[in-house]
Amino acid sequence: MERMSEFNWVRARNDCSLGQVFEQLRLGVQGDIEERQKLRESSTLGDGIDHGFCYASKGNRFSATVKTGTLQLSIIFTLKEDCIIVTGEDDQEMFRATLTLTNDGSVGS
Repeated sequence: MERMSEFNWVRARNDCSLGQVFEQLRLGVQGDIEERQKLRESSTLGDGIDHGFCYASKGNRFSATVKTGTLQLSIIFTLKEDCIIVTGEDDQEMFRATLTLTNDGSVGS
C-alpha cells in the first residue's frame, strides 16, 4: 500500500466514480450470468426442471434474470446521479449504494 503522503487523492477520487463502479458491476454480473448459463447448458438436469439465466442492459440500467418454467425473477441495477439502486421486478427498492474514500484511501460504500 502506498504511504499516505504519496497517495494521489485526485486520481483515487476519479477512479472511485459511480460510473466506473457501475460498469465494473455490470461486467461482473454479465460474466457471471454467461458462465452460469454455459454451466447449465453443459449439464444434464435429472429433475426435469427447465430453467435459464439471462442478462439485459440498456443505458444506465441492467438486469439479471432467472427463468424457471413459468416463473421469472429479475434483479435490476440502475445508475443514478448520486447512487446505484437495486430493485426487484416490482420496482421495490432492495438497497442503494453510494461511494466514498476511506481515510486509508480504500473505496467504501
